[in-house]
Amino acid sequence: SCTYELPQGIYPLLDTPAAEDFTFDSEGYLVTVNVDHALVKTSYQGETTTLATGITGGKRNGGDVSRGNRFLLDGDLVVADSTHHRLLRVSLDGGQETILADVPVPNGIVVGMDGLVYVTCMRGEVRRVNPDTGDYTVLAAADQTFDGIALGLDDRILFVGDEDSGELFRIDLD
Repeated sequence: SCTYELPQGIYPLLDTPAAEDFTFDSEGYLVTVNVDHALVKTSYQGETTTLATGITGGKRNGGDVSRGNRFLLDGDLVVADSTHHRLLRVSLDGGQETILADVPVPNGIVVGMDGLVYVTCMRGEVRRVNPDTGDYTVLAAADQTFDGIALGLDDRILFVGDEDSGELFRIDLD
């Protein structure tokens, strides 16, 4: 639990620190990977349920946690494991499989309406990945520290942020 004082109106939800990213399931629960390597879902009241254990990812406060994570169209979760340079598929019963290895520090993730995964790599790439086959296309390669990522409303434009410069880039997908 938190040992520092938060401003009024801000309340911690998780007893165990979590990843830098999170998503929501179809029931509205916050879903993330915590520093104990557990995939957890948390209600708005802070009640946490462990869904799977043994999930790995990037470093945060001395622990391995995931960076980006989003739900795939089939209900599994795709997780950016920056420690092992891969994208993982994690089922809610705890099963894990590597979607794609040798990803240069995967970070932000977004899933398109067509089910394809878009991932920023902190070593200067943006990739589009088929989560079923692991096939990918490099959409951008630059001397950037790509971080945040979002799709436009019609999935035709990808927006990517650079962690170091604060710049925002647009990638046309048509």
